[in-house]
Amino acid sequence: MKNCNDAISNYNNARICFEKALVDYLYSFMGLITHLQVLFIFHNINQKFKEIKMKKVCLFVSILILVFGCQNPTETDNFNPENMEISNDAVKGTKQDYGTVTGEIGPGSSYLLAKPENWNGNLVLYTHGYVEPEYPIQLPEIVPIRDFLLMQGFGVAYSSYSENGWAIKDALVRTRQLIGLFNSNFGKPTHTYIIGNSIGGLVAVMFAEKNPNLIDGVLSICSPLGGSKKQIDQVLNVRVLFDYYFPYIIPGTPVNIPEDLNLPEVFGNITIALVTNIPSAIELASVDQADISYANINELIESIVLSIAYDLIGMEDLLNRAHDQLMVDNSNTIYTINGTPIPYLNDPETGVTRYEATNAGIAILIPGFLSGLVYKFG
Repeated sequence: MKNCNDAISNYNNARICFEKALVDYLYSFMGLITHLQVLFIFHNINQKFKEIKMKKVCLFVSILILVFGCQNPTETDNFNPENMEISNDAVKGTKQDYGTVTGEIGPGSSYLLAKPENWNGNLVLYTHGYVEPEYPIQLPEIVPIRDFLLMQGFGVAYSSYSENGWAIKDALVRTRQLIGLFNSNFGKPTHTYIIGNSIGGLVAVMFAEKNPNLIDGVLSICSPLGGSKKQIDQVLNVRVLFDYYFPYIIPGTPVNIPEDLNLPEVFGNITIALVTNIPSAIELASVDQADISYANINELIESIVLSIAYDLIGMEDLLNRAHDQLMVDNSNTIYTINGTPIPYLNDPETGVTRYEATNAGIAILIPGFLSGLVYKFG
């Protein structure tokens, strides 16, 4: 568990400023009782982020123990990554007999290859998840996963992409290059597996579909495998429904995010609006097209906030890639609750705001479409 906590420590540190700003903002607007309720809900939102990160590391390691550990169970009984002696100080772009190779591929993308001394002849590729466009491009922090795999005797290869955001095309190119780099430095592996989370999990499945002769197994974690278009439209539905039930809370529109948007302030306003009008929040989540499930009020608010967050953080990147052509569409959506159309939501004059996608906008999502060929594996 300690290593899992280390894996998310940087993530938690990155959220401290956001949490402090939101807490300060809430203090300035809320009474004590309502404020404590908001803080409790925000704490759960923060915990949800932590749990997601924890699951991506700890549950994944557990899966690897079940899948790969059976090859030599006696070596895994006393596994402790802290006792490993894997070299991480390789000269950039050079090879060591046993250790790591680092370098750059493509414009701004860096990679790391690792081969343990007890190499079992197999390679695991890792494709990282969504990174906000404004963040620096850097290698994903997967040390616990990497070290566990190396301890098991697997070679490991992973990279950043040349860009952040919805970088599906670039991710596929960089992943293909990793195989060639590993082969040229350490030799061709007997089997190659690929794993990924978030859009990295989508990339992993797509890469396997496009290169079935190169991949022997796929593990996709928390990925939009049901269809990127469907997921983005769900985000749009939540946002337009929120704007209907809670007007004037979020600046701009779902497809026009202000450049100077103060996210801590906006998320504070969203949380306050939901907490102080629970009936409307419940009705919003009851709309079939919102596709929100929850077990209690805290989960209700968490789910709404997280869905809106995807719009506020990721929509601008998608629109930039599509040259402001829309890829989201609710122009013909009939909003229902338990299958029954809701007249006031569907009213063309006073109902939810409508948006219509263009073919050019949808085209940028095509790299995120799956063919279904992956089901032929195994």
